[in-house]
Amino acid sequence: MKKFYQKHEKFLVLSLIAVILVIIAVYAVSFKTQQINNTYHVYTVKKAAPYQGQGVIKANSTYTMRIPKKAQLTTELKTEQDVKKGQVLATLHFPEKETELKQVRAQISDLQAQIQDQQGSLTDNSSNTAAITDNSTAADSNNDSDQAQQQEIQALQDSLAQVSENQQTAAQQQISELQSQLSEQQAKEAELSEQVENQVSAPFAGTFHLKQRKNGQIELKVYAQKLVLEARVSQDDYTKVKPNAKIKIDNSVQDKVKKSKVSFISKLPLKQKGTDQPAYKFSAPVSSSFLLGQRVNFSLPQKGLELPASAVKNKRVYVLKADNITQEVKLKGKKSGKYFIVTSGVKAGAKVVSDPHQGLQNGDKIHQAK
Repeated sequence: MKKFYQKHEKFLVLSLIAVILVIIAVYAVSFKTQQINNTYHVYTVKKAAPYQGQGVIKANSTYTMRIPKKAQLTTELKTEQDVKKGQVLATLHFPEKETELKQVRAQISDLQAQIQDQQGSLTDNSSNTAAITDNSTAADSNNDSDQAQQQEIQALQDSLAQVSENQQTAAQQQISELQSQLSEQQAKEAELSEQVENQVSAPFAGTFHLKQRKNGQIELKVYAQKLVLEARVSQDDYTKVKPNAKIKIDNSVQDKVKKSKVSFISKLPLKQKGTDQPAYKFSAPVSSSFLLGQRVNFSLPQKGLELPASAVKNKRVYVLKADNITQEVKLKGKKSGKYFIVTSGVKAGAKVVSDPHQGLQNGDKIHQAK
């Protein structure tokens, strides 16, 4: 044995060293793996960041009227002229309606003439009937006339009276039809009279603007004097904008920040370029120190504290205590986009695990990822 050890001493020593190194390596790998599995990203809880973005200064209201191509427009105003509520902006004249009105008036004159003719004919028939009656009476009073002749005259008179009565009935029916047509044409005349020419008045005080579109159509506009910031908020950030919420608006013209409040937020979605997610319009009133069409930056302060939404599981979060020991804490708040807005449960400055997995338990000691 001694001879074997002496003969293989060097080999045995090297083998022992190799085994020790393998054990150390295995332990180091195992320790490293365990450390990696127990390493987490940590986030420091802070006050919720304000919601920021860009918007455009627009008129509070805009009146738009596209002038029909068949209309002739006349106005005494100049573009960008200030107007008062109710002030006449322009007069529209429709030549085709005027031509149609002349035709209707001609038909009215013709119908009135026909009615007068029928009424005259009716008067003549009445006179003839009266004459026949008078002749009949005279014949009855003549005692010397032959009885047979009187009977023939009476028959003839009766026949003429019947014809006269039929003519009167026909004339009366004709007059009734003509009067009905006349009433229709007179109603049409009244309607066309209003359409031939009409005035366009300002619905509110503002700035008058007149321009010609690419298709040649003339467009009339009135921009209200009151201005508003108009901006959009994405679907994920919708809860960050509320009616009456305070908003700060950067006026680069005066190099000042103006304060206002959100006056309106729409519930109707708008399409956004480059994404399938909708956006929603909101607005806030601004002073006349801003310019119409001016692009501005805005900031909406947010209440509460924020931390990554990924850190919250079932409204619970792991807070780091001394020596990186975890403590499970229940939160109150709600998700807002990529963040969870906390109303109670943790304080600003607290450190929380931002990417916990199912294996993490209350009281575990973790390593912070660098």
